[in-house]
Amino acid sequence: MKENGSNGLNCSLLLLFFSFIFLMNIVKVWDGDVWWHLKCGEVIVKTQGLPEKDIFSFTGGDRLWIHDEWLGEVIFYSVYRITGVNGLILFTAAISTFIFLILYLTARMEGAGTASSVIFLTAAAFAMRSRLSARPEIFTLLFAAVFIYIIRRQFLKPRSHIWLLPFLQIIWVNLHPGALLGAILIAAAILSAVISEAIHRLKSQHQQSSLFPRSMLLIPILSLSLIACLANPYGLHGLTAPFEFANTAIFLKHIYEWTPITLKQLAHPGGTHYLYAFEFLLIFGALSFIILLRRADAMRLVLFLLTAAMALKAHRFIGVFSIAAAPIAAAQASTLSRSFRLPRCMLIST
Repeated sequence: MKENGSNGLNCSLLLLFFSFIFLMNIVKVWDGDVWWHLKCGEVIVKTQGLPEKDIFSFTGGDRLWIHDEWLGEVIFYSVYRITGVNGLILFTAAISTFIFLILYLTARMEGAGTASSVIFLTAAAFAMRSRLSARPEIFTLLFAAVFIYIIRRQFLKPRSHIWLLPFLQIIWVNLHPGALLGAILIAAAILSAVISEAIHRLKSQHQQSSLFPRSMLLIPILSLSLIACLANPYGLHGLTAPFEFANTAIFLKHIYEWTPITLKQLAHPGGTHYLYAFEFLLIFGALSFIILLRRADAMRLVLFLLTAAMALKAHRFIGVFSIAAAPIAAAQASTLSRSFRLPRCMLIST
């Protein structure tokens, strides 16, 4: 009876959480970029091709236009054309909810309890709220969540689907220029596996761990994923796009989402409410790794540090950090709860 009651409570909590995520994203289209993306999608659909020149610029109309979000724009325009603005809003809310479903499954796979998962995923929802709009960027958040889930499953479960990653990479690179992140996540997993293996061999007199051969299967997957990044209308641009954006002076100087997060902002977030949630994930995650240092999972640590560095470098990457950090923080919280035998009523490890 006690177990049935606990299961019922967990189901109610999850129903409430996912309803909250969906309703949280039922908002008016507030991002001006959405309309530009919809117009681009309309042009591509109606002309049945990608514009070669910037058709929206008078002074720069002769320059080559690299349209690396074309598939994402076509998808959003198609939804808008069929269902209107309300349908577009519902579609975006559905994608957002699916992202959090993947994050929940990741957190549970990592060993997090239901309540712990809900707490930290709610923090992530507030931290990345401004990134969840009808822009192609939302597909990068979706694919990042899927890649992390599949990669971690390769380490934690006997059955995995890592062979899907190169195929997903082909789709991702045509949706948004942030697709190289997929290959970076795979590389981070390989690096963490090498670190874990080195530590294991030091502790066990040079004996190989049972997980190391499985983790090395990611090397050919990384190679195929890098090749997959070339499967777009602009070829090599699929690999270089993130670096080109990150080094464009006008973005770094005049576009807020590309500016770094300063210590002053962290100390005094003021009206920037998403920074409070970001700080919560950042500080708790860092403290949990310090407390659990001797039992720290190398991939969790590498993933946390990598995405935290990205977020601190530019506000727009807070979404990517939240995707990576929330399941990790939830799992770390559950481990702490069990380690210190906190009261069951706190529901952190259940």
